[in-house]
Amino acid sequence: QQQLQQQVQQVTADSSIPKFDLHHAVRTNDVAGILRLHGRLRQQPSVAEACLLDSNGHTPLYTAIASGRLTIVDLLLHLGHNPVRAL
Repeated sequence: QQQLQQQVQQVTADSSIPKFDLHHAVRTNDVAGILRLHGRLRQQPSVAEACLLDSNGHTPLYTAIASGRLTIVDLLLHLGHNPVRAL
């Protein structure tokens, strides 16, 4: 747990992608933002590992399901988000 937190802090400090932007885009139904951030995270797998879990350990897919955003759930599944893994 502590090692993961240190990795998140390191990656967040080094990354131009704020930690929960994708979660925010999901909650606000921002399809363009989701596509943009998804593309950036795919190009930076080490960043994706640390950035895709929020402070509660939820993935963007979980956030979409919990928010009732079924169109976003379909989009995330189409983009390859896995209900079991972060990305």
